[in-house]
Amino acid sequence: MKYFIKLLLLLNFFTLGANEITFDEQSVIEASKKDNPTIDQIEQAYLASKLQLLQFDDQFNSSLYGNTSYSKTNEKQFGQFQPVTSPIKSSQLGIKSSFKQGFSLSVGAFNNQTTNSFVQEGTLTGLNAQLSLDLWKNFLGRSANAKFKGLESFSKRASLESKINKTAFTQNIRKLYWSLVANNEAIKITKKLLSSSKLQVQEANRRFKKKIADSGEVSRYKSQVAARSAQIVSLQYQRESLIQSLKELIPEWSNKNLKLGAYDVEAQVDKVLKCTAVIAQSQRPPLDNTLYDDVLTLLKEEKANELKVSKLYNHADVHLVSEVKYFGKDLGNSKAMDEFSDNPAKSYSIGLSFDIPIEGKRKTTKDILNKLNNKKYKALEENTFSKIEAYHGQIIRTVSLLREIVKNQKENTYHLERSLKSSKRKFNQARLSVQQLVQEQDAFLQSNLDEIQTKLNVIHTLLDYLSVYTETSCEMNRI
Repeated sequence: MKYFIKLLLLLNFFTLGANEITFDEQSVIEASKKDNPTIDQIEQAYLASKLQLLQFDDQFNSSLYGNTSYSKTNEKQFGQFQPVTSPIKSSQLGIKSSFKQGFSLSVGAFNNQTTNSFVQEGTLTGLNAQLSLDLWKNFLGRSANAKFKGLESFSKRASLESKINKTAFTQNIRKLYWSLVANNEAIKITKKLLSSSKLQVQEANRRFKKKIADSGEVSRYKSQVAARSAQIVSLQYQRESLIQSLKELIPEWSNKNLKLGAYDVEAQVDKVLKCTAVIAQSQRPPLDNTLYDDVLTLLKEEKANELKVSKLYNHADVHLVSEVKYFGKDLGNSKAMDEFSDNPAKSYSIGLSFDIPIEGKRKTTKDILNKLNNKKYKALEENTFSKIEAYHGQIIRTVSLLREIVKNQKENTYHLERSLKSSKRKFNQARLSVQQLVQEQDAFLQSNLDEIQTKLNVIHTLLDYLSVYTETSCEMNRI
């Protein structure tokens, strides 16, 4: 039985080991680039734009068309000069194409054969060509070309935005990772001070037994232990929430036990500061470092073409339609073919079709469509432009302030640590109350926690910047 229990424990150990992942920043970055629902949604948006372009372009492809039919009846004719035509044979084969330039063309061969009491196998065989030309709305392709160019710009924009969004997704996961690091640092510091508080409780109990300290001092220290224990539990809860968020973003880790690997906060902050030094060299937004500049250009092209199409919404449809035929006509296929080869007959037709709106409904629709497009693209352009301008100008000021805060917090922590040592001596000499000592200890803890949070803010601020200026050349952005 003892060996069986040991075997179970050993198996459990290996199972836990197989399900455990120790992760660092690099492994998080690599995992974020693999297939997952967020990446699929980002790519879905791009593919949807590409599909619109391809479906529109499909209208202008060449295609092979054809048909054949045979019909026969045994009905009686009403009179001598009212013959029943039967059987009837018909077949056609050809190629047709539509062009963005505003016309369509088809070329084909045909064969029609009929039989009745007057004609035995009367056959018509030959070639025909048809042309349809848009004379107004899409004259010389002004509407179709604008629509195609607009969709082309939209597809290119979606491709760039897909790249930007993938980078932003990776940066968000990096922010989550560094939040876990900050949380871990906070837990470590709080646990260290909790151990110190527990020692103080033991010392207070010893002093109480010797009638040196009163029960209030013991209770104050016990209260501090309880407060720090609660703070650790709260931080552990935050950690579990962060890990849950990480698992949701990286589904392949969803059933794994995640363990934070080695890290170096000071080295990371140093990278951030070096990166901001590179950024600070550019007084104006470095457009070469962002894809949003290209997005803005494509937005303007897309808008111009979309407005061209919408302005033609209520215009008339006018088409010139023409057909020309060369054919042979005789009794039987063979003779009709000979006639077509030796002395083909020719026929042609030409016509005009139009559809002109006579009410004002389409104009009202066109006006709303124009307003909609103007507002849509104005919002997109302003949003894109604001990202380009705001992120660059703001990060220099923000990081500069955060650096100053970190510097002051470090100095504050240093002096609080020295003051705390002095306060402990004074307390032992009965020159300082327990309340004052506990207050200093709490201030020291809070200063450490504030310093961790500020360093995290520095890292988060730069990662937000790199989500917009994705091409920035610095070590922090080599992902």
